[in-house]
Amino acid sequence: EDWTRLALAAGLLVLLAVLVLGTGSFVLVYPKKEPAVEAFLKLVFTPIVGLVGSVVGFYFGSRLPNKGS
Repeated sequence: EDWTRLALAAGLLVLLAVLVLGTGSFVLVYPKKEPAVEAFLKLVFTPIVGLVGSVVGFYFGSRLPNKGS
């Protein structure tokens, strides 16, 4: 069970890193395509960041012992 949470959190963090690095390198190589990249990021980047934040928060939140409960 813990392995599944770790794999999911790590996989989504890797996905986010690939997206950020890939988009940044694409803009460096093709600077005139920046408006298209911006539209892509608005469509894809925001939901992925939300998903990664939720999964990582759930993973670390479930690992901490409940204090005072």
